[in-house]
Amino acid sequence: MAAIAILATVFFLYLLVPIVALLVHAPPQKIWAEMKEPDVQDALRLSFVTTTISTGLAIVFGLPAAIVLARARLPGHRFLETLATLPTVLPPTVAGLALLLAYGRMGLVGKHLSAFGITIPFTTTAVVMAQTFVAAPFFVNTARAGLEQLHAEARQQYGCKLVLLSDGEANVGEQRPAVLAEVAAGAAHGGITTSTLGVGFDYNIALMSTVAEAGNGDFSHIPALEALDQILREEFTTAAEVTARNVEVSLDLPERLAFGTNLNGYRQESTETGFKVFIGDLVRTKEFLFEITTPVPIEGEELVIQAHASYGDVDDSPREAAAQVMMRTCSADEALENPVDEEVISKLLVQLPAQAEMATVLAYEAGDFNTASAALQASRAAMAAMRRQYGAVASARSEMASWQSRLDSLMMRSEAHDLSGPELKRMFAASYGMSRSRPMRGPMM
Repeated sequence: MAAIAILATVFFLYLLVPIVALLVHAPPQKIWAEMKEPDVQDALRLSFVTTTISTGLAIVFGLPAAIVLARARLPGHRFLETLATLPTVLPPTVAGLALLLAYGRMGLVGKHLSAFGITIPFTTTAVVMAQTFVAAPFFVNTARAGLEQLHAEARQQYGCKLVLLSDGEANVGEQRPAVLAEVAAGAAHGGITTSTLGVGFDYNIALMSTVAEAGNGDFSHIPALEALDQILREEFTTAAEVTARNVEVSLDLPERLAFGTNLNGYRQESTETGFKVFIGDLVRTKEFLFEITTPVPIEGEELVIQAHASYGDVDDSPREAAAQVMMRTCSADEALENPVDEEVISKLLVQLPAQAEMATVLAYEAGDFNTASAALQASRAAMAAMRRQYGAVASARSEMASWQSRLDSLMMRSEAHDLSGPELKRMFAASYGMSRSRPMRGPMM
């Protein structure tokens, strides 16, 4: 603390000495007398007027800019941050030269203004522009820092959740799922969860489910307005029951292992050493299934898979957890000698049909019947692979027969283009709930 006090004292003395020297050189009586001179009065008046105008402009235009920098994550965000900071590090001479080259009589913009009889150099407007160019970035960066701090404090004190409702009847403006998903992902990065509610049977499933997935929230189908009150209560009640926020799980795999997309449909991104799954907020137990394969036989080796989870606790303080599992590879014959994992079979018989139905519904809704047919064929291939890998243990399960029956019916009706909008919504909602291990809310009317 003593060293800090000494350094701080040196800094303040460094600032104080020039000011004292100025007062010694020009006593207050002399300064006051010279301020009464007409030329000085005109200069003070000009400074007051231009400073007031430039301050107002900095607030009017700078505050929205600070909000964008603090809250939004737009393309070119880093460039905008640099642009808002650059004028604060330019020497005054360089800043003045830049403005002259831009707005002077022969400048980049000024030469076009001159054609309309507008001249900026050596006018009051020029003074206001120079003051705004130099001072506004200080305001923007200070306001941005305050907004970010306010946003962080709000997240710590309150659960932040956005619930979007749509009946598909009044969709205006931006409607592309990828664009809206990017906005939702930016909000999720800032601690705001986005869930979506599709009301009725005319909304776009792809739009609503994609936004919810990117926003770390849930999608819900509301078949009738009578169910809306209950589901809204659940959404906001669960927001207050969150035990971990914005959960991300990274898995690091040995180079000789390959992996697939998680079967639960959570957002997933590849990393240099494996992949990352975005689970969102935890109000209930969540899990995800994924398959790892060995493209090249590596029998008898021990491989280590590392998992790392990052999340915010109930106070939004950053937390981390890590674990690892060691696996020994073996031959196919040796694997067949081991007991079949019944729990894995049960989960696969839930996830695989659900993923096939969701993919089919999304393609069918978009009018892409070829993709819908391909999704059903892929589901049939997955069923055959399960029978080969798990044999009679899987084939004898009632869920397998149910999967076969649903698949045959869906394939027949898809090829006949005989699926209605209400059926698509109900089917997707049921499959979505199963894929995310959500408790059933009762029959979908």
